[in-house]
Amino acid sequence: AQIGSLNHHSGELTWLNAGHPLPLLIRDRTFVGELVCRPSLPLGLGGSVAEIAVTALQPGDRVLFHTDGVADSRAEDGGTFG
Repeated sequence: AQIGSLNHHSGELTWLNAGHPLPLLIRDRTFVGELVCRPSLPLGLGGSVAEIAVTALQPGDRVLFHTDGVADSRAEDGGTFG
């Protein structure tokens, strides 16, 4: 899981990662990169939170949170989605 909170006034995104791929930042319709956060153990496995990340977003930014099911899925022809 990934859990986050966005402050709409300041644009500050606070979040944590519990075992999923890192979210992607899109700015000005261009892929900027991954938002880095040291992962905690997946939910249900115990342990403490490894890191709570804070990122300053700009107006119009988009953040794509996704699961490994997207990257590991296969098309009907057996190929990957990329």
